[in-house]
Amino acid sequence: MVVVGMKNCSKCEALKKKLDSENKEYTYYDFREVSLAAQRKISKNCRTPDGAIDFPVVIEDAGEYRL
Repeated sequence: MVVVGMKNCSKCEALKKKLDSENKEYTYYDFREVSLAAQRKISKNCRTPDGAIDFPVVIEDAGEYRL
């Protein structure tokens, strides 16, 4: 599992704490540090109805986003 979030995002931090407490394996990436291609795909696929990206983004298949 891959989690993509933003720096200083309280929802992202809460999810990381929850996954850590449940001993779930995951890899965390800051959105600004992933490739431009991955940013575009996440931006296209993970928008809320009002047009914002809903962080944190949980991705089951990291290969699909080339992370």
